[in-house]
Order: sequence, then structure tokens, then C-alpha cells
Amino acid sequence: MQKKYFYLIIIILSGIFIRCNNPSSDIVTIHYHRYDQAYDNWTLWSWLDETKVELKAAGKDSFGLIFKCRVGNYPAMGAINILPKYKNWENKDDPNRSWIRIMPHEIWILEGEAKVFDYQPETGAAIRRAFLDSPDSLTLVLSHPLESSSLKTFKPVFVLASGKRITALALRLVPNGKTT
Repeated sequence: MQKKYFYLIIIILSGIFIRCNNPSSDIVTIHYHRYDQAYDNWTLWSWLDETKVELKAAGKDSFGLIFKCRVGNYPAMGAINILPKYKNWENKDDPNRSWIRIMPHEIWILEGEAKVFDYQPETGAAIRRAFLDSPDSLTLVLSHPLESSSLKTFKPVFVLASGKRITALALRLVPNGKTT
């Protein structure tokens, strides 16, 4: 019976060894989407322990920027952390995200989202965040700019856990009154 477990361990360890030495697994492709489509001067800051690497975009497609991260540039153990940054840290796109070594070698990240996707996520217009300011006031953070002329057709409906539907009585753009 011990022999059976011994062979099982050999098979598992062999699989890990082959996967780690596969040259095609040394590159992680990271796709980054910004809702405002403003990609100039954005890079991807990456780090693991004391190793820090700033990644410049390797290309761009209909989703957004494409970064290539060489796993061999980092320590052999641990998650590689990533954070989009603008210029010399004039801005950053929080929160920090992490690529864990058991994840696929192609991932997608969205502006302002903590989740790291292993598939290309939807990037259509959506409510990204909602804040209850008072019993009768709610602030929405939208994924895409909303022009003041669109307020007539923008009719958000909120569905509570109980199934009750609430429709907005009035809408106002903040802060400058022209776009969200």
C-alpha cells in the first residue's frame, strides 16, 4: 500500500516539475481595461518580495492595454502583485491585484476592480458602486461617462433582496453638472 502512495507522489511532483520548466509558462499576459479609454502613460507596477518591475505595454487591442510579465524575473515562490500606475505615480488604479502561480497565464483586469479574471469580462456600461447618502439619496459611480443630455433616458432601477423595485425620482450629475 505504501508503494501506491509513493508512485502517486512521484506523479504529482513530476507534473509540477514539467509545468515549471515549460518555457511557454514563463510569460503571463495581462490585459488591462480603462473605462475612459485613456491609456497614455499607464504602466503596470509589479512586485514580489524585494523584486520590483515596471512593465510597459506590449500592445493594445479592443479590450485595452496588453502587458507581458516574465515570471522568471521574480522569486520562485509567491504571488506576483500588480498595480496599474500613471506616469511617475501621479495616479494609480487601486486596488492591488495578484497573479497566483496556479492561475492561467492569461488574465484580465478592469479599472477599479479587485477581481482578476481568467476570461475577458464584459466592459459595457454598468453601475460600479452605489453609496446610500441618506434615506432618500443614493450616489452612483458609473463605468462610463454620462452626458447631461442622457439623463432623460437613464432610468436606473434598483432591486432589493426582497424583490422590491425602486425607481429614481430625480437624477443629478456631480460634480460639474456636465458628465459623471
